[in-house]
Amino acid sequence: RCQPERVICGRRCLWREICKHQNRFHSAAPIRDCLVVSRDLDFSPQAAAAANYAFRLATRIHANVMLYHAFTMPDPSDKSYKSWSVEDYFLRKESLATTLSAWAERLVNSAHPSSGDFTPTISCASELGELTDAVQSHIFANHDVVLAVVGIHGRHRATRLLFENNVNRMLSMGMCPVLVVPEGAAYEDPSYVCFATDFSRSHMRALHSLSSLCTHFGSEISLVWVSNKVKKPGDIPDAVRDFLTEVSTAVGYPKLYYRPVRNRFVVNGLYRSSLHGPCDLFVLVHRVRSRWYRITKGSTTRQLIHRVEMPLLVFPEAMASYPVF
Repeated sequence: RCQPERVICGRRCLWREICKHQNRFHSAAPIRDCLVVSRDLDFSPQAAAAANYAFRLATRIHANVMLYHAFTMPDPSDKSYKSWSVEDYFLRKESLATTLSAWAERLVNSAHPSSGDFTPTISCASELGELTDAVQSHIFANHDVVLAVVGIHGRHRATRLLFENNVNRMLSMGMCPVLVVPEGAAYEDPSYVCFATDFSRSHMRALHSLSSLCTHFGSEISLVWVSNKVKKPGDIPDAVRDFLTEVSTAVGYPKLYYRPVRNRFVVNGLYRSSLHGPCDLFVLVHRVRSRWYRITKGSTTRQLIHRVEMPLLVFPEAMASYPVF
C-alpha cells in the first residue's frame, strides 16, 4: 500500500500567517506567464486540452497565459516543394495569428469567473523555427515565464519520439518547470501531490518551489521514495531522516508526508505509486545524464511521460533559480 506514513511538519498556525501575509500583498506582485507551447501543425485536441488546463491553473495562481506556436516552412532543398518567399512567411504568420486568437477567445468564453476572481490575460505569438530554439530565443529572452505547459500528442512512435525530444530539450535548457498534460485530462485543483525524490540536495530547492504552488490549493505533498531497501514502515535510513528533519525546518509546509515504496526499479515504483494514490499531480526533478547512462538505463522522465495518467510536473535540476508561484 502506498499511503502517507509520517507527517513531516505540523506548524499549521505559522504557515497560515505566512499565507495571509502573502495573499495580502499578492495583487502587488508582478504578474508572470504560463507558456503553452505547440509545434508545427499541432492544433490538436490534446494541445487544446493543455491550453485549457494552463488557463484554469493560471486563474488560480494569478498568472497570465501565452499561447506560442513554432512552425516550419518547406525545405528549399526538397524538390517536391517550391521555394517559399517572404510573402509565404507572413501569410503563414497571419493564418496562425487568426487560429491562436480563436483559441484565446474560446478559453476566455469558457471561464465563468465570480466577482473579484482573477482572469488571466492571454497573449499569442508564433515564430519560424524548431520549437525549443524558438522558445528560447523569442520567449524566455523577453518574458518572465514561470511554467511551460505542453499537451501529449501523437500515438505513432515517430510523433511520440519527437514530443519526448522537445520536452527533454526544454528541460535540458533549464529555463523553467514543464507541465505535461495527458490526453483527455480535465483541470482539477491538485489536492494530492506526489513528489518523487531520492533526497538529494537539489530536490530541496524544487520542494521549496513546489510548496509555493501547493499553497494556492492547500495540497498534501507526499515525498515518494522508491528503493528496495525499504523494509518496514518505521524503518527510516539515517540519510532520509536527516533530509526530512531539514525539510521540516527549511520548507515549513504543514502538509508534507513521507511515502516509502519498496521496488527494485524506480520507474515501476513511481508508476505504481501514481496508480495507488491518491495523486492529482505527479512531480519529478529532471537530471541531465550522460549519453551512456541514457542508453543503458534510460530517462526516468521519458519513461513516465506516457505512463502516468495525471499531469506530470517536471523541474529541471539545472535551473539557476526555482520559481515562486
